[in-house]
Amino acid sequence: MNQNRGLNLILHKKGGIIVAFLIGALIGLFFTGRPDKGYEESSSSKTVSQETQEKTGTTESQAEGQTADSDQADSQAENKLPDYMYDANIKGLTSENPATNRLEYKEALSYLVMNGIESPVTVYVNGLGAEDFKDENKYINTTFFKATKNDFDTNQGKVVSVRVSYAFNENYYAYMNVMNGDPIPEGEDRAEQIAEAVKAFLETNINDSMSDYEKEIAIYSYLDLNNTYYHDDPFSKGDHHEVYGALVNHVAVCSGYARAFYLLATCCGLECDLVTGRGINAGHEWNMVKLDGKWYNVDVTWADTCVEDFDYVDYSLGYLNLTDQDMIDTGHTWDARAYHTADSRDYNYHYLQGRLFQYDEFCRYVSENLYYGNLLECSVTDFDMNRYDISGIVKYYGYRGTWNWRVSNTSTGYCTIYIYLY
Repeated sequence: MNQNRGLNLILHKKGGIIVAFLIGALIGLFFTGRPDKGYEESSSSKTVSQETQEKTGTTESQAEGQTADSDQADSQAENKLPDYMYDANIKGLTSENPATNRLEYKEALSYLVMNGIESPVTVYVNGLGAEDFKDENKYINTTFFKATKNDFDTNQGKVVSVRVSYAFNENYYAYMNVMNGDPIPEGEDRAEQIAEAVKAFLETNINDSMSDYEKEIAIYSYLDLNNTYYHDDPFSKGDHHEVYGALVNHVAVCSGYARAFYLLATCCGLECDLVTGRGINAGHEWNMVKLDGKWYNVDVTWADTCVEDFDYVDYSLGYLNLTDQDMIDTGHTWDARAYHTADSRDYNYHYLQGRLFQYDEFCRYVSENLYYGNLLECSVTDFDMNRYDISGIVKYYGYRGTWNWRVSNTSTGYCTIYIYLY
């Protein structure tokens, strides 16, 4: 109001050039003040921004890191997995650290499911194609859950997400009951029976003083001593394919043995896996166990069946902790991309017993132990049916009694041999 009054007074007293000059001066003065005011606003805004950075500890140089953190947070948010659950050693949990093979994918999937992330879960992969997910239940561990559906982005050569729907089964409910005391859902009577069988096994066979290797032997022996292989029609559907068959009915085929082994081993705190592959002429399942940082193959089924009609031993210990090459020698095949590598014999049973031989050592072992009523048991790594003439070797070293013998397989390479002298 004061400014308008002054301008009217000047215009009344002066005219012509003076009036024009004064009007121009006033207008110029008015507008030349604007940058100063604008500069002050800019300075004020910058000061507020600096204060915000000081309070949050954020600077412009951190923008790139913030973006990466934001991307990772988005990845984590999709699975709703708390930050503290993230394990940098497990690939596939975030888009920044994708799984690059079937093994890494399988481990990420199992990690998410067993940590309680609701279906569907998301695994990030790079280098895997749609064909890797057509029938993934063949190579993931399905003891506790099965994949029911997956949505795969077919954009090859880039990090893509795989959204996997899954469903728990009776073994999972039994496991959670044994380990955490979780109530078994209503109507899951078979899970109740499985849980009771596991608890009975743990109470009778396992104690805190045992090593992982001793626990493994206890599981291996229990399953072989308390099960009969189902010969009637092993490929038919039925409980003999399930944990229920091995732990409750005590009649099983390979999948029942192997899944029961996995359940018991996991309840004992062992790191274990289920392997789906083939035996000599048919589909087959067995296990892998990790001991002191190394993986080993364990075949509880063949341990039972290779000597089932040999009256002098209940089960073979020759299938306890084999290398991959040993398994190949005995007729096993599988997709190695989905499993760990086993290349150590440190915990092979006969190696620890001092009875893992090659031909000359085997002959010496036989010659030194030809006693009436003796059971000779060992494994060899260079078996060949033509060279290992068991009866000829026993005769050569002068045994005058009767004997019976059995080999665990007739392939070339790793083999377990039993000779009973009577």
